[in-house]
Amino acid sequence: MKRRVGPILLCVIVAVALLSLAWTPFDVAAIDIVHRLQPPSAGHPLGTDQLGRDMLSMLMAGARPPLGVAALALIIGLAGGVPLGLLAAARPGWVDELVARCCDILFAFPAILLALLVIAVLGPGAIHSGLAIGLFNVPVFARVTRASARGIWARDFILAARLAGKGRVLISIEHILPNVAGPLITQATLQLSLGILAEASLSFLGLGAQPPVASWGRMVADAQTLIASAPGLVLFPGLAIVVTVFAINLSGETLRERIAPEAGL
Repeated sequence: MKRRVGPILLCVIVAVALLSLAWTPFDVAAIDIVHRLQPPSAGHPLGTDQLGRDMLSMLMAGARPPLGVAALALIIGLAGGVPLGLLAAARPGWVDELVARCCDILFAFPAILLALLVIAVLGPGAIHSGLAIGLFNVPVFARVTRASARGIWARDFILAARLAGKGRVLISIEHILPNVAGPLITQATLQLSLGILAEASLSFLGLGAQPPVASWGRMVADAQTLIASAPGLVLFPGLAIVVTVFAINLSGETLRERIAPEAGL
């Protein structure tokens, strides 16, 4: 049962985000100052915010930017990092050294600082946030792929494939990539949760999804001066971020145990 909690919870969160594309109890862009800061009631189960917007609707719609940005960043990281890691492992020498040093240069910048630099050039927005976070994911996946693949190149079945006349590219795709899938999937779940936190941080700073699009990070930022009088405005989106990250990490742990159960011994 413990192994199912994370995947089930994550599926519910994703389903709610997708549902908000077609339906929310109230329009998240509708402002009703008369009914601002209302406590939870039958009409508004989680109350209303400082602009009179329904908090439940805002939480539902606010799930889209973090999930979308984190998914975009993950795709960018995989698409850029995995080929680089496979190339570095397949070509020891100056190619391997070049990829390693490029990764070191990107790692020299803190993730948020690198994202701020990218957004300063491209401008704020959800897509630009995904690009910025994805840029940091590239060296992460490159290093994981490179480290995992280098050990596999020394195995006997790789030598047999080379003796059969297969080139390095074909061997990397047919033999190396399937054998590094486990570490990559595990790392992907970690980067997905970090992407959620990074998007929330950027939105809190006003650099993520822009109004009228709802976002959990900006909801926390907008309500930070109302913590004493209306703590739910900060508590609900903050709790949503924590639960989502928890669900992703738990799902990753479950996936890791299924892929490599001996690692848990």
